[in-house]
Amino acid sequence: MVDNVIVGGRRTGKTSELIRISAAEWKYIVVPTAAMVHCIAKQASDMGLEIPYPVCIKELPMHSRFIDDVLVDESQALLAAMIGKPIRAMTVCSDGVLFCDRPIDSDQWESANPALESRIKTGGAE
Repeated sequence: MVDNVIVGGRRTGKTSELIRISAAEWKYIVVPTAAMVHCIAKQASDMGLEIPYPVCIKELPMHSRFIDDVLVDESQALLAAMIGKPIRAMTVCSDGVLFCDRPIDSDQWESANPALESRIKTGGAE
């Protein structure tokens, strides 16, 4: 089961949210392409956040005993790359859903998601 699903259109803050979670909880982000690895690393740097270097799906499976779980960006593209076919529809089981429906700048973030903001400030502790 997936703990949280971040839902929204293009450029609404989904990847920024994932980067914030990665920084707060020191979780790896898995992406479908090598180009996205570099984009996410640069975006995190531009946001002033330190994250574990993102991982491309081609680097999977991850056998490290030091990695318990991961964050996934662009899940539909990741699954399509794994399957080798376009995905017409998919379902996700989740305990939580965060809807990103507008671009979120860092100065707006606290009001958009105060619980996450407090986790970022405390290094993941709640």
